[in-house]
Amino acid sequence: SGGDKSKYWTRADYGGYDFESSNFMDFVFRSGEGTGVYVLDKRPRWGTCLYNFDKSTGELTISDSFIYGTVSKDNGLYLGSHNSVSDPWTNSEESGVAAADIKKITIGENVILPRDSSNLFAGLQNLEEIDGLNETNSKYITNMNNMFNADSKLKNLNLSTFETSAVTNMNGIFYGCSSLENLDISHFDDHKSQIISGFSKLESLKTITLGKGMRFVGHGGGLEVPNSQFNSGKWVKIDPVSGQELSNAYTSEEFMEKYGTGDLTEGTYAPQTNKWGTSSWGFDDATGTLTIESGQLGTRDESPWNLSHIAPNDIKKIVLEGEVTAPENALSLFSGVTDKEKDVLKNLTSIEGLENLETTKIQTI
Repeated sequence: SGGDKSKYWTRADYGGYDFESSNFMDFVFRSGEGTGVYVLDKRPRWGTCLYNFDKSTGELTISDSFIYGTVSKDNGLYLGSHNSVSDPWTNSEESGVAAADIKKITIGENVILPRDSSNLFAGLQNLEEIDGLNETNSKYITNMNNMFNADSKLKNLNLSTFETSAVTNMNGIFYGCSSLENLDISHFDDHKSQIISGFSKLESLKTITLGKGMRFVGHGGGLEVPNSQFNSGKWVKIDPVSGQELSNAYTSEEFMEKYGTGDLTEGTYAPQTNKWGTSSWGFDDATGTLTIESGQLGTRDESPWNLSHIAPNDIKKIVLEGEVTAPENALSLFSGVTDKEKDVLKNLTSIEGLENLETTKIQTI
């Protein structure tokens, strides 16, 4: 009873092949092999894959098994589609797996993703991690619509080995993954596919890694720069190790329109961080607070109110967080004394964290 649970025969010691009823008799009696004690296998399956759920940890483990006569030409087993009768959390009453209880999914070797992978892992609102997804066989997928939609606690996705040249629908694939910080889709090819709203509402995205096959033109992918007072609102190519900028900075619209041309080539991209010297900074429009994080400050001419959209008169408070090192030339660093009226900090009332300011390198003050 119960979907795919009881249609397989297996050795009592769970050794060797598992058998569908249709070929069990053929194997045992005609081949003369496989003698022994067999029982009806009631282990739960998703498609032809075995799965196990540990409710205490929230981990769903998916593994292959050796099913006689059904092993694919790629020597793997198929995961069922989202709407299949064996989908663990769709049939929670039978399987004991509730979508809200799943925190981690671990996928073993030789698992083949279904052609229709739409909504495959969607709506798992407490899912934080998928381990082994990059080792699956993805080359048969044609539909990735909403595949990870609304997985709002998922933080990292490495899909760098995914084969997507046959995919025609990626609409909403990552929509609403609001905690996603790092996304590697460096092998994605979207020439045949729609990606309407595929990248919308990625509010925490720190890096996205793209390859040669990716294009955004005409797709309306929705890849917006996450809203943060510490970034410039533009995308920039970076060295993933050092964080060094390797390209010009582009708005989301420019980025999606021009990707694949000029300096927008394969690599890792991130929201451009606001920098004064090596210190990151952010500005809260509501309170007029300029927050400067640890690092080496540049000169006053390189300050946020001199080289950014911030109007000097809007700055009411400066906060130094962490160890901030003043430059050798600290002339008029926070004073607002200048021959440029627009640079005067007329409304600055306080500077907090001056005890964090390292001044040993100052030569001019």
